[in-house]
Amino acid sequence: MRRDIYEGVQLYVNQKIKPNYAELARQYRSDYRTVKSAYEQGIKNKKNGEQKRKVKNSRPSKLDPFKPIIEEKGSVAKRL
Repeated sequence: MRRDIYEGVQLYVNQKIKPNYAELARQYRSDYRTVKSAYEQGIKNKKNGEQKRKVKNSRPSKLDPFKPIIEEKGSVAKRL
């Protein structure tokens, strides 16, 4: 969801006003359904607390076991 639309719709969510989706869609140059989903998401988040950010899964890279070898070869190439 576009963050600018979500933030723009928050004004309507906080004041408990149902927005004109078509007018906001023209303002943000998007589809009215995008604005509507942002408004509904804002209502849902207001009921359940603030918007939760997705936590990125931090798993090790497949290249981690080979990093010393890669760095060694890179340092050798810089000397040449």
